[in-house]
Amino acid sequence: LLAVVLDPDNKFHTYNASRQQEAYLPGPNGVGLQSTLWGNMDEVYAVSPTEPRNPRGWLVDLLNRFGQFGGFDNLLERFNTGMALLKKPPSSEDMSSGGTTSSLSDDSAKMKTSTVSSSGTNSTSTSLVLEDTNKITLPLIHALVRPFGQCYELLTIPTIEKYFMPIWSVVLELLEGLTDDELKKEAKPEGRSDSINGIVRAARCLASRLPNQENLIKDLEMFRLKMILRLLQVSSFNGKMNALNEINKVLSTVAYYPHRNQGPHLQQDDEMDWLTAEKMAKWIKDTDVLGIVLKDSLHQPQYVEKLEKILRFLIKEKSLTLEDLNAMWRAQAGKHEAIVKNLHDLLAKLAWDFNAEQLDYLFDCFQASMTTANKKQRERLLELIRRLAEDDKNGVM
Repeated sequence: LLAVVLDPDNKFHTYNASRQQEAYLPGPNGVGLQSTLWGNMDEVYAVSPTEPRNPRGWLVDLLNRFGQFGGFDNLLERFNTGMALLKKPPSSEDMSSGGTTSSLSDDSAKMKTSTVSSSGTNSTSTSLVLEDTNKITLPLIHALVRPFGQCYELLTIPTIEKYFMPIWSVVLELLEGLTDDELKKEAKPEGRSDSINGIVRAARCLASRLPNQENLIKDLEMFRLKMILRLLQVSSFNGKMNALNEINKVLSTVAYYPHRNQGPHLQQDDEMDWLTAEKMAKWIKDTDVLGIVLKDSLHQPQYVEKLEKILRFLIKEKSLTLEDLNAMWRAQAGKHEAIVKNLHDLLAKLAWDFNAEQLDYLFDCFQASMTTANKKQRERLLELIRRLAEDDKNGVM
């Protein structure tokens, strides 16, 4: 719900984007905010962007009201309490019962309310305290940081520094400690929310507002790629498709802005600033992404379509090697007819972008296979060669 309310692109905030702040006015001498309706406050949590056409005043007022009610303080307290429980070593009672307080795999965290007296007065404050058997979960972390990742441009730098920057190292440490089983549970079918990438994306957006955060942004991007790779290695079909989608999102971004990290005028993109096409090509090669993808699920046409985008990227970056072609050819040798058909279709599409050396190697593969293939395999090879010949009307190949 908070993500909907604080989404700058929802219908309400889009319609009212041109409105100025109405609930709060700058305080005396520009310090804090004052309001005849809601009272004064010393801390400013959000301000309108410098772009005058869309001040988003109503959303800024909403964020400041959220802070005035202690929303940001409760957010940080919730993180601190949850992280403390996750880092707390299990007691002997927990060990004997087989329970653990450091797992992220539970679906929810139960909370209880405690009343704390303040300096002997009658005033009380309500704080959220996790029970010993509960912990902070990945969906919960995502739900807490996502709303503010959406409206990061409106939050003041002191707000980001105080309430969000202290939590990233701990959150990344917890994500790093996910077991393979926990990671599989986070793998969502296409079109559904992805907590891990959502957390990293929100962290990156918030960190980008602060100066001298290049190392953190780099760490976030590399961590995201590391989690995508793990998901690709351990997941079922849905998880692998999700991982391939994430890889292709990154590839489309770095391919669309190939020079955004060069020169004084940098292109600021929602997804990546630090990664370049060259670095992504190197990452794909160093982590053997192709080798992992070619191991299974090649009978699924939609899976091979995702693979095609990666291969086209490597061809464009001149990073597709003969070893990669050999791996593709071996992936279909002697396999089920559906796999052979999908990979032959893929090679027929890609052949037009191969250089002379790659084409020669592909034809060598054809020739070598002809000597050992059975009748049905020869028919498939001849069909592939016929398709290439028919498409090559000008004799380019």
